[in-house]
Amino acid sequence: MNTGRTGCSTKKEESNLRHVINWDKETDVVIVGFGGAGAAAAIEAADAGAEVLILEKMRSPGGATRMSGGVIYAAGTTTQKEAGITDTPDEMYKYWMAADNGLKDPDLVRVLADKSPEVMEWLAGMGADSPPEMLYFSGAEEEYAHITSPKPRGHCIVEQSGKPDRHSYSDQQSACSIVGNGRILTNLLEKAVRARKVDIMLETRADELVTNIDKEVIGVKVLSKTGTLNIRARRGVVLADGGFARNLDMQKQFTPKGTYIEAGKILMTSHAGQTGDGIKMAMAVGADLTGMVNLHVHATKFVATGQSSIIFPGPRYPSIIVNIMGQRFVNEDRPYTAITAAFDRQDYVAFQIFDDEVMQKQNMPEGSLKRLVNAPTIRELAIKLGISPGRLEDTINTWNRYADSGDDPEFGKKGDTVGPIKTPPYWGGELLYRFNQNYGGLKTNTNAQVLDALRCKPIPRLYAAGQTTGGRFGSQYPGSGSAILNCLVFGRIAGKNAAQEKPSL
Repeated sequence: MNTGRTGCSTKKEESNLRHVINWDKETDVVIVGFGGAGAAAAIEAADAGAEVLILEKMRSPGGATRMSGGVIYAAGTTTQKEAGITDTPDEMYKYWMAADNGLKDPDLVRVLADKSPEVMEWLAGMGADSPPEMLYFSGAEEEYAHITSPKPRGHCIVEQSGKPDRHSYSDQQSACSIVGNGRILTNLLEKAVRARKVDIMLETRADELVTNIDKEVIGVKVLSKTGTLNIRARRGVVLADGGFARNLDMQKQFTPKGTYIEAGKILMTSHAGQTGDGIKMAMAVGADLTGMVNLHVHATKFVATGQSSIIFPGPRYPSIIVNIMGQRFVNEDRPYTAITAAFDRQDYVAFQIFDDEVMQKQNMPEGSLKRLVNAPTIRELAIKLGISPGRLEDTINTWNRYADSGDDPEFGKKGDTVGPIKTPPYWGGELLYRFNQNYGGLKTNTNAQVLDALRCKPIPRLYAAGQTTGGRFGSQYPGSGSAILNCLVFGRIAGKNAAQEKPSL
């Protein structure tokens, strides 16, 4: 393994720079960030024969991928075929493009759809298993049935070496909530990276991209525990250090929702390392941006212990959600991927209401109990919550008529969640809003090259993948597993293409 050398600049190298740089270390490909996208890039670059160095500012690898549910969104996979499901990347593409307001880049979505089954096979080759009985509808597929037939595309990952008894789970939701998590996926990727003897520098923050007079990216200036280092990238640099979810200044600069985050209406629940370093470094060398106003926010509903309201639909009991005026504004059973816009229009203030019959049947966790209040009448509950009392009473009366008939003509809610709210005391609480990721970032092409803002041409030798980039998602998140698919697909493309660059002089 090359450990680099001090003062290794040649006269030819120096003549092509704005000033003389003494390189402290050099390699073929430098990857900034050791999460899902960075790991995928490192694996592909190493397999292409390149010498690879990963820079990770945190103490341990994994990033947002480790914090995720570990689900991968994909179509036309072996797992689907084993489950008897006929699906294709074309149908996935139709769904992704429909679940938007025209804010996605169709060329990038096309790549994601086409490469999704290949990614699943790639992971299987590294020891991952995606059992067919754990497939589930992870997005709002049924809402777009008029465009393309809904298919379950949420793939949960388990390790082949520690595969559980597939028949020990009562349903796919409990199965995926137990074993489908980011820890399994990131451990798998980290193992593959280390098996390739990739050089890794932890607690080392990339601070600046180094370019020559031809505006080629030829290295990275980093801040390590031992001081500032100049690292030369002979072939290319891949930015894969995540988005800017934890950078409040960037939130206020780029998205109108930044003020909600600043005021505490939206809680940051993203990985602490997502401070936009890669985006800012690329901007400094002229990179373009896309989709910066969009971010992924969801409301956390009150659910029983053991249930999930993040990845899976929930809660599965009669309740309604109202705004500050005491009015319903959404079908409460819609997937979280589709419900965000409705909450956005309420300025992120909403309340969930149910009765004591529900409370007695649900095992609410301690955290939920602390946030819930109760009252003997709907009017008194409204006053406690700060909701318009008269309108909440009208809303509950209307809802109970719907429940008696088993039909919700306003929002089309169906099934066992269409039940009355009649048994006092009545319960309610304000919903919390959690912010996971930004949808915007660096503008890239299908080769994962970062584009220049002035000419819309690739910045030489600069690549990016994962949440550092934009254009994949618009105003609506397609479904759980979409972000990880994006990380893996374009991480692989970025690593492979960077490794194939001719060495810079």
